[in-house]
Amino acid sequence: MADNAFVKIGTALLKHQVKKLVGEEAMGVIGAELADIGGDKLDAWLGDKSTIAEIEKAAKTAEACFHDAVGDHELAQWMVSLPIGDLPKVLEAIEELPTSPDEKQLENEIRSAVAGWRKLSSQQSEIAVNAFMSCLRNALLPIEKQTLMVIGRAVLRTEDKVDLLLRWFEQYIITGKSDANFLDNLTKQAETSNSLSQRENENNKIQDMVADGVNWEVASSSTIFEIRLQNAFPGLRSIEKFDKEEAVNRLQVLLHSPLGLGGQRLPFWWLRGISSAQIDRFEKTGAHRILLNYFDMDVDYIVAVRRFPEEGKNFVYVHVTPDQPTGLYEYRESWIEEYLQFQLEHDSGYYYREEYGLWNGRLIKREEYDDGAAIVDGTPTNITGAELRIRYITPYNFIICAGNHVLMSQLPLSDAAEKNNKLLNEILLDKKGIGDLVDFIGSLTNFSHFPNNW
Repeated sequence: MADNAFVKIGTALLKHQVKKLVGEEAMGVIGAELADIGGDKLDAWLGDKSTIAEIEKAAKTAEACFHDAVGDHELAQWMVSLPIGDLPKVLEAIEELPTSPDEKQLENEIRSAVAGWRKLSSQQSEIAVNAFMSCLRNALLPIEKQTLMVIGRAVLRTEDKVDLLLRWFEQYIITGKSDANFLDNLTKQAETSNSLSQRENENNKIQDMVADGVNWEVASSSTIFEIRLQNAFPGLRSIEKFDKEEAVNRLQVLLHSPLGLGGQRLPFWWLRGISSAQIDRFEKTGAHRILLNYFDMDVDYIVAVRRFPEEGKNFVYVHVTPDQPTGLYEYRESWIEEYLQFQLEHDSGYYYREEYGLWNGRLIKREEYDDGAAIVDGTPTNITGAELRIRYITPYNFIICAGNHVLMSQLPLSDAAEKNNKLLNEILLDKKGIGDLVDFIGSLTNFSHFPNNW
């Protein structure tokens, strides 16, 4: 794992994100204890064996997420073993990341490396880099929260500043960002303000703004998701199943535009086992067909779960009807059944899918899509503008939830992810029911220390 690009870049990204979240103004007010962030204390914590193990777990989660997001095994393997030593610009960007104002330099250098490796189109390299960084950021979120709490516990030794620190954290929880003048203003207002009523008023404003589809910067993904659940399933306070076209109609309400803020903050996610990705596209393509990102699916039914008082536990279960094979690939008799049994024996997903490209109404093999050219009417033809598609030719199921759902916070912990995967497999095999999945999610603890964080 030492040469894994997800580990190397993830460690630098974690340090960068923590510094950015705490902010320079907090260092000045809290004092010398917090000033060690980015220095000896944080470096020592990142170098601890248990922290390294958590980062390696997060790397595995990011790898699986990236593989599903790009649907390209060869590219996924190359990204895992990204030859950083032979890419000085990438190495330089990694070393500078903890002190950089943003991640643009690193993204640009990875983009150049990816594009140069297989001569990918600008669109393909953009998708690959965005998926790589998105999966890595999400996998690191629980560790990021833990890092902040480690810093917080160190600062608690300066008892006269504890209240101020906690109030600063409350401000970060509500807004998701630090105001440079906040700590100074907070000190002046501390004796006269009623912080509880102020927070309630702020939360009401946040909900109003999110309901209008604006100001997502100041609300958590679970708040946004809960409001969409209210709109899609009004009055529901338990569990309800919806079939085929009605299921798709409800999903249309849940996943209507906008799905993200400026293409960056995407609160809606799909999840299955250790695999997950942000949802940035949703279309109803038939009475009970949908296009979710590039997954073309025939929806059998959904189950909306709104039984939990905690926003971060409610979700929507989606059950997919198998499609016919595309005809692009040949399988020997019983191969798919043998593959499913192999998956089951190795605690992997009990399903099989086909990946292909769609160009001018024509289906093309995944390899042709990757090459950007295909044999059309016997002639090699450029297929610029082709779109990736994935269809499931066996029954499939997954979960739609918020970015800070309790399951998302559990992802780096393989036992929780494995249990989730096993339950979904057993539902496909009719050995378990939705109630078992709901009970499992209800038993989990959300490791996001800041429930209102994105």
